[in-house]
Amino acid sequence: MKKLFYVITLYMLTFLYSCSPAQSTVNNEWKKPIEKEEQVALNIVTTNKFIYNMTIELTKDRHYVSYMFKDPAQGINFKYTDDSLNNISKQDLFIYNGVGLEPWDKDFIDSLSKSKVGITSASRGVKLISYNKEKKYGKRTIKDNPYYWLNIDNYKISILNIKNALQDKDPRNSDYYEKNFTEHLKKIEPYEKDFKKVSEDFKEYVIFFNEEELEYFIKYIGLKNINSSAVKNNKDLEEKLSDKENILFMYNNSDELKKNEEIIKKYNMHPVKIHVYEENFTYTDLLKNNLSSLKNIKEKKE
Repeated sequence: MKKLFYVITLYMLTFLYSCSPAQSTVNNEWKKPIEKEEQVALNIVTTNKFIYNMTIELTKDRHYVSYMFKDPAQGINFKYTDDSLNNISKQDLFIYNGVGLEPWDKDFIDSLSKSKVGITSASRGVKLISYNKEKKYGKRTIKDNPYYWLNIDNYKISILNIKNALQDKDPRNSDYYEKNFTEHLKKIEPYEKDFKKVSEDFKEYVIFFNEEELEYFIKYIGLKNINSSAVKNNKDLEEKLSDKENILFMYNNSDELKKNEEIIKKYNMHPVKIHVYEENFTYTDLLKNNLSSLKNIKEKKE
């Protein structure tokens, strides 16, 4: 009986093995993980931290992004050298502000070797405001106010320029930049609505200001204003202010607050700080802080 059991068992094992697929003919290629398509890592240089932050909103951590200057003053006073030209020429993308924040930009760009680097002005197509008093840097005269991003509509054009430049340089990932661009605009939408409400809440107010950098912001929120640089003399200024009850003294530079203490006190103005540029601010940080400054004035009045 034992012999018969072993014979039957051996027969069944032989039968089952013969029914299984031959191991040597099985194609196991499908089991191998599909290698992720290699991404292009671009080297991108922006002129200032603000444009750097805009670019990071679109690239996230996909590329190497750096900036040349932490604030506009550094960019304005920069003197380029052969080393800086060679360095930028080796990059994949160079994004600058334009409109005078880099008064050396035209000569610099003309001198670059353009066999590799793509060049984009973040301000292309924005609606500019002219200075009341032109500014001169070396041989160049700056006629237009370069702080266009304080108008949200201008900012959206600017980041669109950066998005388009990234898509041109890295078309394979075009959808990625489009997605990040759309998501970023959605973050800004609530602030657009809030500033429209501010315009209604402050419609009885007049803004008095000295710094022309603030003009984009003031015109964006649509409030009546008096630009001291456009006033001819003190008598004319007094006539404009004498019958106003609710006056906001809008400033960016704290030195302006000290210089105008007397007139602020005389006309019972309400000082409100508006940030034009902060090294460590993202654009939403800038909007949030400026909105908060205005809301605080309203709350104090109520």
